[in-house]
Amino acid sequence: MLLVRRRLAAIALASAVLGLAGSPVFADDDPPAAKPDEGAKKDEGAKGDTELPPEMQELNRILRHEPQSEFFVEIPTRYGKLVLDVLEAEAALGRVEMTPEMEADAEAAWKAGRDLFKPGAHEASEKAMVEIVRKYPYWGKGHGALFELYGYLRDGEKAGYHLRQLIAIQPRYDNLVSLGEHLGKMGKYDDSRTLLEHLVAERAKAPDDLQARRATGILLITLTKLKDGAAMIEVADAAIVDLGESPDLVYQAALGRILEERFAEAEKLVDGQLARLKADSPFVPRFQNMKRVIAQQKK
Repeated sequence: MLLVRRRLAAIALASAVLGLAGSPVFADDDPPAAKPDEGAKKDEGAKGDTELPPEMQELNRILRHEPQSEFFVEIPTRYGKLVLDVLEAEAALGRVEMTPEMEADAEAAWKAGRDLFKPGAHEASEKAMVEIVRKYPYWGKGHGALFELYGYLRDGEKAGYHLRQLIAIQPRYDNLVSLGEHLGKMGKYDDSRTLLEHLVAERAKAPDDLQARRATGILLITLTKLKDGAAMIEVADAAIVDLGESPDLVYQAALGRILEERFAEAEKLVDGQLARLKADSPFVPRFQNMKRVIAQQKK
């Protein structure tokens, strides 16, 4: 059992945690999440997991957030303990595993909240999703919806908060890729790089080829922002071997070589793609422009 301590009373929470299912942002068929550790009041603090190896401590720092509600639980994962806020402890009294009736109720509320959304008038939809999170704190789909909503509203801090809440429930590969992408959009390139380099190193564990390519592509964009041409070459070349050649990977491999002033190598890659691509490919103008840049740099 999980205890969430109040000043004078203890409230018992069941130990099983059920993950998200059917989110429009994340894939279905999640395995059960890990058993939560003992909870705490916010003023008792939530500290990073110092028992982890140094590299995992850094990932734990990126994945955790400071508690934002009066009560929170710490859920053990391979990345250490992650924080999940419990907005109203009484809502989780007794059994927190989602029964079919609870699942149906949450799903119906989610659909109703989604239908309330209108561009420029998001408040009703937001309120409905927050209520889902309050009522079913271990059901990830509410956090997924709020991540999408705040992303649409360009509120990066709130979007990142709800994405980390979702990751505490289900620290899956695709969810972590989304966080790496979000960190890049927030300009936190070093953290984005650290997380995505870990995911690319574990590319073989990705649920499918799409997620493996997604992690690689976002990492390459982050490295472009950091102007680290050498790392771009290493990542892109390895991905071409592992995932197969594609115009986007070759483009990044060539761009890395331009940043490193390896113009002859870059030009060879560009010419090879221009010879193979169909005339209507959206990559043709990009490679043509890159060829002009190389020609200017070689003068």
